[in-house]
Amino acid sequence: MTILLSTLNARYAHASLGLRYLMANAGELREQMELHEFVIGTKTTEIVEKLLARRSTDGITILGFGVYIWNVEETTRVVALIKRIAPEIVIVLGGPEVSYESAGQPIVEAADYVITGWGDVTFPELCRSILGGSAPAQKMHAGRQPPMAEIALPYNEYSATDLAQRTLYVEASRGCPFKWSRCMRAVRDCSSLLTARSISISKAVCASCSSFSTSSRRRRTIRCSPISNWCPITCRRR
Repeated sequence: MTILLSTLNARYAHASLGLRYLMANAGELREQMELHEFVIGTKTTEIVEKLLARRSTDGITILGFGVYIWNVEETTRVVALIKRIAPEIVIVLGGPEVSYESAGQPIVEAADYVITGWGDVTFPELCRSILGGSAPAQKMHAGRQPPMAEIALPYNEYSATDLAQRTLYVEASRGCPFKWSRCMRAVRDCSSLLTARSISISKAVCASCSSFSTSSRRRRTIRCSPISNWCPITCRRR
């Protein structure tokens, strides 16, 4: 069995914090997980070829995509082509672009499962069900948000290459307190999702930030951002 996690970032310098959260909270499934990040503008056939080359040869392959406003069109083409070539691959979607306006989207129709909202614990739970032979019948799954203290931090999932070459993200809060009428989340009653949850800057986070700033001599950017991307604070380290 193999679990592939993938997304199309806006540029190479961006490192997906969301997918690394899934890896950090996968428990015993972590050893079966692989992270494959691409950049928008990459040929669909090239992405599909690389992902299919990593599929399991003797068991189930689960392929999870992070879907965002900047990559939904290209990810839709990738998912459609994978399903055409290898329909046995189980495709799971997550991310804001499929969490709040999922009905009628071609990418949702092509996928096997969609996790709306948080996926930190819901994604590995779904994977366990699929791999255990009890795959759920329903496509849509609402992500469950446990207390933040119960969620493993993802910063150890940054590789040495990430530390040396890419923009690193540290989550400072989760949710949004503003409730803007133009926000996708306002299309339905989701006040519970809009309550900002601050994340304590624990010793683990501080240690991670310290390692970010000392492990490489290259200049890099560490972004301390809320997961909803409101009011980001940018800190430059040398």
